[in-house]
Amino acid sequence: MSGIEFAIGSAVFSLADVATAVGLGVTAASTVGQISAQQEAGRAAQESANYQAKQAETLAGQKRASSQRAAMEQTRRGAIVASNARAAAGASGGSLADPTVQDIFSGIDNESDYRKLAMLYEGEDAARGLETQASLSRYAGQQERNAANSSAMWTGIGGFGKVLSDSASFYSKYAGTADNPRRYG
Repeated sequence: MSGIEFAIGSAVFSLADVATAVGLGVTAASTVGQISAQQEAGRAAQESANYQAKQAETLAGQKRASSQRAAMEQTRRGAIVASNARAAAGASGGSLADPTVQDIFSGIDNESDYRKLAMLYEGEDAARGLETQASLSRYAGQQERNAANSSAMWTGIGGFGKVLSDSASFYSKYAGTADNPRRYG
């Protein structure tokens, strides 16, 4: 034996040989850690996207409810305006059956209905936009997770390929061939 060497059974190992073997283990452990970290990052990205999607869906429901409430309030106000118009027409001594008075009542009802429908439309349009945003957020989160999993797969292939290559080199060094009698006696 020369330098820093030791024997296990009939095999002789140098300190460099031991470092190479330990390095193989560290490379394998590091690869596993990288794979796990990449998969966890993908999972976290998807969870974040799902949370954002849920928030958008909640807001969509609130927009719908708010527009429905506003539409109900518009219906109530329209009824008040129509009632006040009837009272004014009756107080003036005119006939409620007069075509001009009827046109005014009809105009009030139409305007109230138009405003109510416009409020419902605005709320529904905002809600649909938020629901589309939620769908896109979920899709983006799934794509990020898929990309992270793909990256983790390629990290694994590369890392374990290096471990196998280094292991083969290490094995050939200690295979006990006839031209290397010092390793196995």
